[in-house]
Amino acid sequence: MTPRPRPLRRRGRPAAAQKGNQRDALLRAARALCAAQGTHAATVRAIARRAGVDPGLVTYYFGSRDGLLRAVIEQAAREGRARFAAAAPVSGRAEDRLRAVVTQLLGVLRAEPYLPRLIVERVILGDARARARYMREVVAPVAAVFATIVEEGTERGELRAVDARFLLQAIVGTCLFFFLAAPVSSRALGIDPRADRVVDAFVAHTVDLVLRGVLR
Repeated sequence: MTPRPRPLRRRGRPAAAQKGNQRDALLRAARALCAAQGTHAATVRAIARRAGVDPGLVTYYFGSRDGLLRAVIEQAAREGRARFAAAAPVSGRAEDRLRAVVTQLLGVLRAEPYLPRLIVERVILGDARARARYMREVVAPVAAVFATIVEEGTERGELRAVDARFLLQAIVGTCLFFFLAAPVSSRALGIDPRADRVVDAFVAHTVDLVLRGVLR
């Protein structure tokens, strides 16, 4: 008796064992393209080509290019939050803890320099659901840690009384704009966020500027 042929698997319906690998490959490809060439280069075809999969899988896993880019933000944000939680001091002088916060924030953005643009486009100016998820999963935990640092530093007399919300907004805004403004600042001011020495200098400058404003 001849064996019956196996039924053909429909296109766009990968086997369960492949799903994780293909989805991760698309995320890695999207992040690599955004980092190397900018978000405009991360087209569906370019991402699929780099990942070595059919372009239809972008729709299958993420619904659309926008869905894939939102997933990129969420993945990078989770990694950044984990890195922040592991490195942020839970005790010590307020100055040292604030310095660690700024250093970690800029460290995340240095590793993923395309994130500020994606955050503006897909979160701040994006749909309400993505914005609510980002606020819940990223902003709220960081804001809670930051508020604790400011509160304890104020109680010990290390910091003058400031609104922790406004201070966090000022720090995050400064750090995001540092990378957002790269196309202009690199030409007009010679400030290139891709250079480690420039980022290190900006960390020192920003920390010094913040601390001179809040230290007693």
